Amino acid sequence: MKYLRGKKYNLAKLPHGEGKRESLSSQNANLKTRDVVAEELGVHGATISRDGKFAEALDTLTDTLDPQVKQDVFRNDIRATDEEVLQLANLAKEQPDIAKQVVREARETKSKGGTVGQALDKIAKKKRPVIFSSDSNEWYTPQRYIDAVRKVFYTSPHRKTIRSSVALSST
Repeated sequence: MKYLRGKKYNLAKLPHGEGKRESLSSQNANLKTRDVVAEELGVHGATISRDGKFAEALDTLTDTLDPQVKQDVFRNDIRATDEEVLQLANLAKEQPDIAKQVVREARETKSKGGTVGQALDKIAKKKRPVIFSSDSNEWYTPQRYIDAVRKVFYTSPHRKTIRSSVALSST
């Protein structure tokens, strides 16, 4: 259902700068497209926006990877949250080969309860053993940055001023 709502929304909206919608009644003239579609379908506007992103992501996966992906998601042969579908679509745009591996892994592990998120994690660990991004809850600051900060804070002629302003801003 969410895919169909998303497709309806994506087809109804105009790209930015292409003028006003003409076919709407004066009652809906000032509403955003998402709100008009939401009202028509009896859901919230935010739901329509999310569904539009989901539909676009699923279409991207179908176009770049495999036409079967859409049906696999619908039938739950590939278990994925909406967010995982969006992540996989972004990966498919940038690195289609890795996205294909993720889909293959998700299909293979479905019987064991595997998800796209787990497949993404597994492939990511194979490709890059140390993660320096928001994909990790570990924080890593390279030593050269630490040294640069120490140099500025501990060799500045205004050291006392800097420390006191930092202390004041943290309270």
